[in-house]
Amino acid sequence: MTWEEESGANYDIKIARKVVHAALDQLLDYAARYDVEKIVFPFGNDYFNVDNKLNTTTHGTPQQEDTRWQKTFRLGRLLAVEMIDKCSVLAPVDVLIIPGNHDEERSFYLGDALECWYHKNRNVMVNNKAMKRKYYPFGVNLIGFTHGYHEKYDKLPAMMQSKSRSYGRNRNSGNGI
Repeated sequence: MTWEEESGANYDIKIARKVVHAALDQLLDYAARYDVEKIVFPFGNDYFNVDNKLNTTTHGTPQQEDTRWQKTFRLGRLLAVEMIDKCSVLAPVDVLIIPGNHDEERSFYLGDALECWYHKNRNVMVNNKAMKRKYYPFGVNLIGFTHGYHEKYDKLPAMMQSKSRSYGRNRNSGNGI
């Protein structure tokens, strides 16, 4: 939450929701021109600014929060459902929950709520495995997702290469690892 007089622009949870919907609508309008077979939607990466009722990050850094923690979680979950639903009209959606350094616990809770919400929807798959990094197969490629606060940037290629070997052995274990 910011105040124009102090920061140069107003920003709150209502403005954020409008910005998200406008950006997603623009991306989906563009994507609709193509034969999209699947949408990979990484969620997390500090989707929530705080992780708890004390309005701190996972590691205790104080943050500005727009409103009560219950309200921001609920509105964040509803926004996630709205975005996934919009995407699923175009193509099946694979949601990957990627914990951030601001919202590690809340990201997991969001993933669990989304798994429950979509558990009977064959058009939406939610990967909420507890691992910090997720890998997603696409054709002959393996795409890696991470927030990057647990790994050193220069170590990521070797980590992914090591994981890709285990992925080859577990290829039939589900959508992504």
